[in-house]
Amino acid sequence: MIRLVLNDHDGVSRWVSELLGHEIDGKAIGITQDQEPIAGIVYNGHWKGEINSGIEMTVAASHPMWAQRFVLRAAFAYPFELLGVRRVQARIRRRNKRARKLVEGLGFVYEGMCRAGHPTGGDAAMYAMLQKDCRWLDGGKKCRSAAPASLQ
Repeated sequence: MIRLVLNDHDGVSRWVSELLGHEIDGKAIGITQDQEPIAGIVYNGHWKGEINSGIEMTVAASHPMWAQRFVLRAAFAYPFELLGVRRVQARIRRRNKRARKLVEGLGFVYEGMCRAGHPTGGDAAMYAMLQKDCRWLDGGKKCRSAAPASLQ
């Protein structure tokens, strides 16, 4: 059974860091299958009090089963509904075609390439999704109840 882990920000951030090979820290949602971690989503950035601000979302997964509808609702409800940001960003290693295809499929829009913009020092493809374009919010009705309040 797939479950969300909402109260272990440090543990999920560590797991994501290990999988990606660079340190990442922030509020996090873990995804487990049969109590084993299969994915983690880490949010970081300075969004408090900034009306047009955005937040960066980093996802790492060891199994494709993590991307279920209820997980995606929670993943986007947190920044857009609970934090009230208007923009979610994703920075992906330029050559990681699989991850780039995933974020495009989720609805992120390619915005450009940042030379040496990836935490590993390589080039980064920059993607973003605006709240108004997020199809995972489902009008906000289902997402509000799915939004992980313990991340606040």
